[in-house]
Formats: sequence, C-alpha cells, structure tokens
Amino acid sequence: MNFSFTLSAERPHEPRHFKSFLEHRILAIAAVQQNLASEELALTDENIAAVFSLLCVEENFYIHATEIYSKAGRYLQQDDIQRATHLAGLQRMLSIRGGAGSLESSRVLQAFIIRWICTPRGCRLAYVIPQAIPVDRESSTGPQRDPLFLTEPDILADDFLQRVYNYPSASAFARQHSTMTAACRKIGMSEAVIRIISTDDCLRKDALAWLKDPDNHPWDALDIQNVFSMTIGNLSSWILENESKMSAAENITLLCIFVVVSWTGIGSTGCGLHGILSRMRRYFDSDHVMLELKIAGIEVWVSVILLIISMGIPTHWDYFFGRCTAMLADRIPRIET
Repeated sequence: MNFSFTLSAERPHEPRHFKSFLEHRILAIAAVQQNLASEELALTDENIAAVFSLLCVEENFYIHATEIYSKAGRYLQQDDIQRATHLAGLQRMLSIRGGAGSLESSRVLQAFIIRWICTPRGCRLAYVIPQAIPVDRESSTGPQRDPLFLTEPDILADDFLQRVYNYPSASAFARQHSTMTAACRKIGMSEAVIRIISTDDCLRKDALAWLKDPDNHPWDALDIQNVFSMTIGNLSSWILENESKMSAAENITLLCIFVVVSWTGIGSTGCGLHGILSRMRRYFDSDHVMLELKIAGIEVWVSVILLIISMGIPTHWDYFFGRCTAMLADRIPRIET
C-alpha cells in the first residue's frame, strides 16, 4: 500500500508528507469498506491483506518510531480506536473464512499473520520482567501481564498447529525414542510437560531433516516458519499460564526449550532476555533443583544455555556462572596446585 510506504520509507519531516499519508490511509479504508459491501470481494485474500496492512500501520505508532521527528509526533499519533476497529474487522473476517488456516490460497499472507500473532506472545515471556512468580505447584496466581505489549488477538486457536499440520502426530520422528523425554520422566515431570518436550524433539529433528534435504521433505520454507512461529507462540503462552503450577525443574526446562526454539526459528542469539533470566534466577533459588537437573542428566545443556543468554549482563552472568559452576563441579577435573 502506498500510504505505508510513505510512512516507513520516507520518514517525512514536512507537513505535505503527513497529508499524503493521511490521504492514502483514508482512501485505503474507503476501498476496504467498499469491498466489504460486496459478497464477492468482502472475504477475499486481498481484502483481508488490506485490513491486516492497515492494522500493522496503526501498530507502528505504538513503537514510537516517529517520536524523534517533532512534526511527525504532532501529526501521527497512536489511535486505539483505529487499531481496535481494524483488529475486530480482521478477527471477524478470518472467523467467517474459517480461521487463519483458510488462507492457504495466500500462504505468504498466512505466514505474516501467524508470525504477527505469535511474536508478541514470545516477547512477553522473553523480555517482560514479572513482578512475582510463585514456584510452588499449589499457587495459582495466573500469568503475568504487562501493558508494554498490546492485547494479543484471538485468531489462532490453541490447537491450530495440530489441526493444520497434524503436528507432531504426522512427524516421521513422533514415535522415535527421545532421550530428553526419558530423562525428564526420570525426575517425575508431568505428562503435559513431557508432551511439550516430545513435540520440541520432533521439531528439531524435522528442521534438521528439512535442512539436509528440503526437496524431499513435506514442508517448504513457509511451513518451517509457520511451525516455528506457532511453537514459539504456543509455548510462551503455555508457560505464562502454567508456570505457577509447575515445579522449578519443569519451568527451567521449558524456558530453555523456548530459548532454543527461538534461536532456531528466529535466529536470535537471545541477548537481553530479562524475562527469561529473571524467571531462571527465581527457580534456581528453589531447593534441590540443581540436584534434579543432574539426576535427569540435563545440567550441562541447561548451563550452556544460561551462560550464553546471560553473557554481557553482569548481574545475571555472575549469578549463573556461580550456580552453573557449582552444578557442574563433579564434571570439571580438579586442578591440583
């Protein structure tokens, strides 16, 4: 759309550019409304894409990208009503169409929408420092929320990954032995957590199989992006909703899996994950958690992840370096002086 290009590419300083942007936005909204009045055009991929684009433009104002331009700050403001209107419209259109899974005729649009939905979920877990996290199974304070992130849309059903991709059931690796799953069962992790660990194990094996021979794998690049995006979104939501019910070892394991899936699916090194690190510190203060991780045999894996994501953050690095050194003490040869 021309109006989004005017905003993002030009980053204008002059009022005439603001006027051009506003004119294009009005024209785009009018075109969408005209299409909505037509039975043939109302729910087309093109009209859904137009509403999604309008929504993304409105959300650009929430990242304060225009604040460095004093004139832009006066002309282009956050508009909660516009955003809510576009979001409600997109939800309604997709609901009538049959959900995001119905966009198979426009798979690029589908991939954009899936990633747009799932990314805020992952960001809330990764970057928002929770006020308090109970570490006992009896507590039930529920997930922590933060106004930094906008309310996530209810467009993807929780079982979307299963319904669209029949995953992990359809994976060739679904029935293979999983060393990680067996290790976590050894310390009594719940079956719900075990299922998540098993799905992650399948996903890593499928991703590796696709990288080795993409032509003979049932997925293509968009499928890989969709599955990783949905896994990140579903996993982060599940952790936020259930962290108060899980043991410290279960929380640590799932947080590490979240980091690894994010590395693989997004390519981020995980720097500055203050939400993850704050949670990890609280769970590492629990009694016997290091012993449980050692019994399961995953203490080295956990330590490597913790040291990587805490690197460059002195307050966290010093803490986790000490804890990981203590946890790995029997694996490090003694140096006689």
